[in-house]
Amino acid sequence: MSLVGRHIGRYRILEQLGQGGMSVVYKGLDTTLEREVAVKVLHPHLASRLESRKRLEREAKAVARLHHANILEVFDYSAESGEEAYLVTELVRGKTLREFINEEALQPPELAAMVMFEIAAALAHAHEAGVLHRDLKPENVMVRDDGVLKLMDFGIAKIIDHGEKMTMTGALVGSPAHMAPEIIEGEEAGAEADIFSLGTMLYLFATGKLPFTAPNTTATLKKILDCVYDDPRQVVPSVADELAEIIAHCLQRAPKDRFAHAGQLRDALADYLNSMGLTRPSE
Repeated sequence: MSLVGRHIGRYRILEQLGQGGMSVVYKGLDTTLEREVAVKVLHPHLASRLESRKRLEREAKAVARLHHANILEVFDYSAESGEEAYLVTELVRGKTLREFINEEALQPPELAAMVMFEIAAALAHAHEAGVLHRDLKPENVMVRDDGVLKLMDFGIAKIIDHGEKMTMTGALVGSPAHMAPEIIEGEEAGAEADIFSLGTMLYLFATGKLPFTAPNTTATLKKILDCVYDDPRQVVPSVADELAEIIAHCLQRAPKDRFAHAGQLRDALADYLNSMGLTRPSE
């Protein structure tokens, strides 16, 4: 049932923007501050489940710790006792990075590197604050109308406190084509799992195709576990050796062989872009 025209708390719901497996996203009006916002509302069958509400609360608390120009800002979230479970964020006018690359290739490959530099810089801020994303994919990055990138949907983010380690249990969480091998196998997953996902995205941006593809999810996951993919230079000859090396470093089978966190990837991309004379990638 659509909530358009109704009020949730102090937010008047104006129109539906999109929906996914867990929630519906609406454009809303904060009637107290008189500004437009995005309101992410859990589906009713999930709002009645404590675990789903706690997941929404984790997202709110994780992102509330982060203050970066390329990370979607969280303004508010519902209390556990409310009828609806919702998260209120800044409203981004634009399209997802997936929609953008479907319409316009990120070519030459240096442009792909500049886009990934921005995303890696945002994720580096999260990693430094002890927050993992765990569902990195082009659908979870917005391209604002003015060109600014916004990393969003920390919906399965994990906050690491006091050296705590995260172990996946039960169902797979994340997007198959961008999932790190250790998550598929249910092993401990740290910042290096986010790096693997960024590697799949950088490969996609630079070549126009994913490194691991197959007719179905099971076959895709097997390809990731085998960690065999075409050299990006064979797919697009204009991919520079240095960029291919960065991609390969991200897509190593063993977490210890990848960049340890997004800050290292950001710096590697900065060095590569500087060597190409591209010193201001955000522009």
